[in-house]
Amino acid sequence: MLLLISFTTNYGDDNLLQISALPVHDKVGVGLHFAALAALVAMFNWRPVYDIEQQTKQHELSELESEKRLRQLKIETEQLRQENKRLAGLNSGASHRVV
Repeated sequence: MLLLISFTTNYGDDNLLQISALPVHDKVGVGLHFAALAALVAMFNWRPVYDIEQQTKQHELSELESEKRLRQLKIETEQLRQENKRLAGLNSGASHRVV
């Protein structure tokens, strides 16, 4: 893209500081160069940001799954406690009857 813009404009680097003295088509070329450079920089900066966002989403998903599993384990633990109490009550009742 930069090469195409460069071929269609014919301003010199020394004229860049005197942009107001450039013809209109060269001013457009300078603007297009800056836009192309900005797009190039954004393209190279976008990938790491995207990777970080994906890693963050993965960590959040992993954390949600861990929290869900923890809640499930707490429910199962409480169910086992209740079952142990029930069985302990049955065993103590059975031992009183045997005696």
